[in-house]
Amino acid sequence: MQDAAAAAASSAGHQQVAELQGQLEASQAAFAELQADHEDLLACLGQESAKVDALADELRQFGVDVDALLEQVEEAAGYENADPEEEE
Repeated sequence: MQDAAAAAASSAGHQQVAELQGQLEASQAAFAELQADHEDLLACLGQESAKVDALADELRQFGVDVDALLEQVEEAAGYENADPEEEE
């Protein structure tokens, strides 16, 4: 009787391990997808930052106060403390 109980417990343990392994693999796949999305967003952010820098340089050549202009844009968009340095 003990052998049957031990075999049932072992079988249940193996089933639980298999289920956990499946959950782990699903979590790893979801994480990999999120990580790829994150990397894509960082690349896009870098491209957009480069565009802003280039446009800001051009506007400065025409005497535009770029910092004031960016503040107006941020206010219009509803950003609060968009500059991390201002939070300190």
